[in-house]
Amino acid sequence: MASVDSLTAAFYDNEQYSDIIIKFGEHQIRAHKVILAQQSGYFATAFLDDPQLLTDVIKYLYHHGPIFDYNKGPDRLSMGQLINAYLLADKYDIRGLRRTMAMAFNEMALKDLRELPLTIHLCQEYSSSLFKNEMFLQKYMKGELFDNKHASAFGIKLGKYMLKSKNIPHEEANRLSKDWTYSLIGVEARQRNTKNFFDDKRFSDVCITYGVDKTIVAHKIILATHSRKFALMLADSSKSAEIDLRNENSSAAVATFIEDMYIPEYPVPDIKQDPSFFAELYLLAKKHGRDDVARTYLRRFNSTMYQEPFADKYLSYITDFCGPGSCRYTDTDLPEVAFDNILDRVFELKEEGATKAPCKSFAQKLKDGSLFNTVFMVRLANEMTSRYLNWRSESESSNSDDN
Repeated sequence: MASVDSLTAAFYDNEQYSDIIIKFGEHQIRAHKVILAQQSGYFATAFLDDPQLLTDVIKYLYHHGPIFDYNKGPDRLSMGQLINAYLLADKYDIRGLRRTMAMAFNEMALKDLRELPLTIHLCQEYSSSLFKNEMFLQKYMKGELFDNKHASAFGIKLGKYMLKSKNIPHEEANRLSKDWTYSLIGVEARQRNTKNFFDDKRFSDVCITYGVDKTIVAHKIILATHSRKFALMLADSSKSAEIDLRNENSSAAVATFIEDMYIPEYPVPDIKQDPSFFAELYLLAKKHGRDDVARTYLRRFNSTMYQEPFADKYLSYITDFCGPGSCRYTDTDLPEVAFDNILDRVFELKEEGATKAPCKSFAQKLKDGSLFNTVFMVRLANEMTSRYLNWRSESESSNSDDN
């Protein structure tokens, strides 16, 4: 089975699904925006630059336009526009514009404290660049941006936000949690999430329909590099803009299955779901040729089975996967895993004593034949007989030693 790495490598300099050509010198490479943007902040921002803003920045270099005249006339730039202009200046190393936009931002924040919520939001969103600006830091630390009341509100709200950020080292978070005097120098708060393009219209070229009137906008190159079946479906009709998955049993499983293709470093989200959910994920992965992910889903299926109390609901899952009507799962590993699961739990309960014996409905379901199909009933009988004989042999051996 081809891996994600080998499937992705096959699309290097491949015109299929390509939506950009990178040229350097006499060379060129046919590439895919979403592949580059997922793994490179530079490419993500390069592809997402606002054309109008970029035009205004170039006009600034020629000493005219709204950015050059930002403090002239009634139509002043908003804080958001100032920040975006600052980021572009930082990206393209336009030092004069970067300095001008930083000063304008500071002046606006100082003059109009009614913009405080927006200021906090923008600082959170763009702090990786803004907090490296010495003028901003100096003014903030000297108390020149806000009065005491608003500076305190700003520090607390921003600090709480930063503590939730996964980008802050653990020791730094501990220090900040104990000290509400925030020094922003050297602290990296959240950056824009450019890694996850799941259900994102940017660069999308295919729509997945599933469930009842549900859709996911996706990217052919991502689907094709993670699934042989998707690759074949899309190759048959390169102009196709829709994939129909409405016949799949679980719409929630479909959404998670597709999302996992966009976050391969975390193959299964840490979510609380019942065994049936992970069973559906497993079936989707097997159906679409993702055996590596299928094994992960199967482990999660088994672990959620163990987490279920040995009661009627648990037995209903066993019936679904091992019972007389479980033909849907015949050619999968799910019945085997479910059977081993209940077998282990029955003997674990037996060893713990009668006080933790299986629920009464377990015996009733065994008696009426609704828990297992014929194959698993025979296997259960063989396992019970084998373990009984082993127990008897060990008991006789122990008594002999005592004598």
